[in-house]
Amino acid sequence: MLQALTKTSKFVNLLTPKDKEKYATECWDLLQQAYKSIGGFQSAANPDQLIHDSFMWKLNVRGGKVVALRVYKAQYGRKAVASATDGTSVGKAALREIYKEDLTRAWTECSGAVEHALKKLGGEAYIVPASYAEKLTGKKVTLSEDGMHYTRRIGDHDHEKIIIGSPTGITIDRNVTVDEESWPKAASR
Repeated sequence: MLQALTKTSKFVNLLTPKDKEKYATECWDLLQQAYKSIGGFQSAANPDQLIHDSFMWKLNVRGGKVVALRVYKAQYGRKAVASATDGTSVGKAALREIYKEDLTRAWTECSGAVEHALKKLGGEAYIVPASYAEKLTGKKVTLSEDGMHYTRRIGDHDHEKIIIGSPTGITIDRNVTVDEESWPKAASR
């Protein structure tokens, strides 16, 4: 069945450990490369843990090679916890397509390049106010003044994050007033 999906679908969703095993090493290597500049991929210690601790992998496979991927946990729907590409323009375009589709199907905590990319793809309309961060993440957070960002400890470091997407099982009021100077697009949503 996996072969049929690979040939007929642009994206392949992998749910079972058996299906994930086929691509585990390749995906692990892409994730290691993608997170190298920030100290490495921290969500799993090895490919086997990644297989068993994740709910779903969404891959774009071209010519038998993974060019883009996103990894999800089952938490208030699909929580995207990692993404990577092979560095090619095809892989980057495929990941942008995953990001855009995920605005209505999944949610993520993000910052930096991913935050910028999601906003550029229309993510401003899917920003979840920071007041929901503790409930969604299950972690202690410190809210930022803009009402959209928050800081939480990941490993040994504090990281400022924002939640973008569509969590399920919770009602989100996205009409939160924020300081227009620090978040100029919020007033136009």
